Amino acid sequence: MKVRWPLPHMLLVRDIPVWMIKVSGLDELIWGFHSALSSTHHPPSVVRKRQRQPPVATGHSAAVTVSLFQDKEAEIREVSVKEDICTHPGVIGGMCIKCGEKMDNQSGIAFGYIHKDLRLANDEIVRLRDRDLKNLFSHKKLCLVLDLDHTLLNSTRCMDITQEEGYLMNESDPMQDALRGNLFKLNSMHMMTKLRPFVHTFLKEASKLFEMYIYTMGERVYALEMANLLDPQKIYFDSRVIAQGDCTQRHQKGLDVVLGQESAVLILDDTEEHRANLILMERYHFFASSCKQFRYKCKSLSELKSDESEADGALATVLQVLKRIHNLFFDPEQGDNFAGRDVRQVLKLIVAVKNILRIRKMSSDDDGYKVARVQTPLSSIAQAFEEISDLIKKGNCNEVAVDLQLKPFCEACSLVSVLFGCLGMAFKFAEMEYTAKLRDLLEASKNFDTLSSIVDFDLKNKTVKSPGSHTRNLRRVRQGLDLIKELFQNFLSPENLSLKTAATTAYQQVCAPYHTWAVRTAASAGMCTLPTREQLLLNLNETDKSADTEMRRYIKASHDVIKIIDDLYIARGITLDW
Repeated sequence: MKVRWPLPHMLLVRDIPVWMIKVSGLDELIWGFHSALSSTHHPPSVVRKRQRQPPVATGHSAAVTVSLFQDKEAEIREVSVKEDICTHPGVIGGMCIKCGEKMDNQSGIAFGYIHKDLRLANDEIVRLRDRDLKNLFSHKKLCLVLDLDHTLLNSTRCMDITQEEGYLMNESDPMQDALRGNLFKLNSMHMMTKLRPFVHTFLKEASKLFEMYIYTMGERVYALEMANLLDPQKIYFDSRVIAQGDCTQRHQKGLDVVLGQESAVLILDDTEEHRANLILMERYHFFASSCKQFRYKCKSLSELKSDESEADGALATVLQVLKRIHNLFFDPEQGDNFAGRDVRQVLKLIVAVKNILRIRKMSSDDDGYKVARVQTPLSSIAQAFEEISDLIKKGNCNEVAVDLQLKPFCEACSLVSVLFGCLGMAFKFAEMEYTAKLRDLLEASKNFDTLSSIVDFDLKNKTVKSPGSHTRNLRRVRQGLDLIKELFQNFLSPENLSLKTAATTAYQQVCAPYHTWAVRTAASAGMCTLPTREQLLLNLNETDKSADTEMRRYIKASHDVIKIIDDLYIARGITLDW
């Protein structure tokens, strides 16, 4: 059964505690523990505790060993207390993994996917999360938690194969050649599994940027079988596979069983409810039983003898989104100190991506796939700015000074970053500057309520135009909004301008006067890489007619927002020519 993530924080298992780990990887944890108990080369604390381990031998030898153990117990305890008080970071089989003392097997949190009897103390979990974050950042990586069913693959019971899908069971069928290497019949489980197109390339590319984990509500036997299909060489997941039996909460993907800082974790899942770390995936329905499970009255991909596109399917699309998030998080212009950065803030800047990833859905009224008219990036942006514009107009009608709330303003502006991404490398300079400044304002919203409050703060401290000041960053975000407005106006002009001409003119009007020669030259060269008008509309999931409507909505609403920002500066004697 599919479940929802119960919490807004999404953590991830990576690191291994204490001195006993000889090589990296979760599988070696237990080996290290038993090796520590038997080796003659131990850390001092283990040497002192060693004789306290329960004897393994049987018969007479065991009796002698037990006798010696009892005779020395008091002496060992006294030395241990004086020289080393163990904090008992974890327990395996009722014994502390550091000192070997007998412990309550129910203390701490169970990490059954690492070892059936392993439990870790809360303090140790906190320590490991801090250590994990530093290690990830040293390799410029983030964490990625991957769902299995309907995200990376689709499975069905053999008994549920329909007559139209019968060719899947026939190895001599001509269609088998196209499915080879991606369709698997698991006789021991009486199941059939189809890997999602592009999954192998996705895992290979994502592994360069993320430490990856599987988290499924399927049984462990099933989870390990699927992990073997996806990663037979164990180079992507190793033992980082969390299944239903590892959860502490019934029918929930509880994050108390994972290690790692939530500020560095992204989750890829097809569950409906959006969470702070979650990127929603379009469900993969290859088998008819999958459509039936979700009550879709349509033929499945297998019945249609079709499949998702390798180049343009959901995994190919989300890989580009993940790369953008990674690039923004580790933006070199922000320096090498990653402490304090939060991937959830970056995800907010690309929040409209969920509209891109879920544009296509199964129609309950059709016998196939069709584009569903859901909220697109353009309509999301237009709606967000219309809401702000309405507040401004309402205040003006009541002759009340309007002071925009900083957080809602930032949330609306975050949607615009998706447009920069759709414009390609030509607007990369604008995207990086815009998102960096907006990230600062989002952080500032924790301490400042309104736009005027950050400007007044900088006025008081004489830092209005200082690099990195909130007022300067607000000015640059306002410039980004204006750039998109001018681009839309040129795009909709009666002259039917090309996207290159529309964008070049907008840049020269809004940004060029404030950029250096080097930046202007780079921007000019980059204009040659812009997509065509048709490609842009396709990227935005718009037609000529719908794009015209949504762009005009934004032009009108953003005019009011830009004007109130300018009035905020002018009222305080701050010029606009910078």
